[in-house]
Amino acid sequence: TEIATLSNVEYHSDESIAAELKDRYVQLDGAAVVAEQQPRRDNYVCRRLAKEIWRDWDNALDTLWKAYPYLDHHSSSVPLMRKQEIHLDGKAISAAIEVLGRTKKLDEAFMLLDQTADIYTMLSSIATERNDYVEKKRLEADVRSCYRAAITAAGAGGDWRVGLMLLHRHMPERVGLYPNAEAYHSQIAACKRCGAVDAALCLLTEMEVGRVISSRIAVETTRPVPSPDRMAYVVAISACGQNKRCDEAASLLKRMRKRGIAPGISEYNQVLSAYSLAGGGRHKDALRLLKVVEEDDNVLANSETYNIVVKCCGKDDAWDEASRIMRKSGALPCLSDNALDRDGTDAVEEQ
Repeated sequence: TEIATLSNVEYHSDESIAAELKDRYVQLDGAAVVAEQQPRRDNYVCRRLAKEIWRDWDNALDTLWKAYPYLDHHSSSVPLMRKQEIHLDGKAISAAIEVLGRTKKLDEAFMLLDQTADIYTMLSSIATERNDYVEKKRLEADVRSCYRAAITAAGAGGDWRVGLMLLHRHMPERVGLYPNAEAYHSQIAACKRCGAVDAALCLLTEMEVGRVISSRIAVETTRPVPSPDRMAYVVAISACGQNKRCDEAASLLKRMRKRGIAPGISEYNQVLSAYSLAGGGRHKDALRLLKVVEEDDNVLANSETYNIVVKCCGKDDAWDEASRIMRKSGALPCLSDNALDRDGTDAVEEQ
């Protein structure tokens, strides 16, 4: 997905990398002013450091504060700065918010988001006065990425309701922006992480009907709501599947088709995985869905598809069906990589 998470970044333990990156900073005087020609380089260094030593949270955050002293609410000696010296780097700030979220420092993460919102409001106003709409669009994209990071942080902290508040109230009221599809993706994913499947499906329904229907937060129901795209359905299907809500996951395939979005093999595989995870006789549903996949001219079942179905049959001791699927698909060579549990493998070998 387009939702950036620090957990996907490769970790480098070489401390020399951090030292090298820190040395690239221009040594500023006591005023700690960011010079006009330095922001782009400083932003690059800050992002690089935040990613490459992401396990060293304090060091990564310290780098952010050095690059942007006006964001450091811990410091008692933050210098006064002219508006021309203040910059908004959404990627660096988003990384910091996710760092704080992953370390359960949600209060600090949301405080940083508040500061970012204030800076955005100021810089956006300046860009409007100058008729610099390119800069205004860049600032909008940056602040949106910060909100997505904060919503993700709320989900990581186990409180999807905070993310819902950011989505429906904080973003429109503080920065005057309505949530786009990417923001909804982040919130649905946060609900998924917290096991709040009903809330995730409610958000998807909001996108389908085009109005806010959440009863938990009082907002005007006439505000614009983005239409659902493929990613919205993918995340919602994943949320249902991980929580053994097989029937809801399968129904989302039908809802995709009604919206003119043809399910791909990855979406079918997610629903099949939901049946496999649930067990308890759901192999029959998996077999019926496999038949739908095989009859769909727009998708092609792959080895993962058949492996999932065979595993689902194995969980229900339906070895005749599992053998039939393997013979039909020629998927037997693909079953070596943990496609079946141990008991299933033994049964196949006996046959």
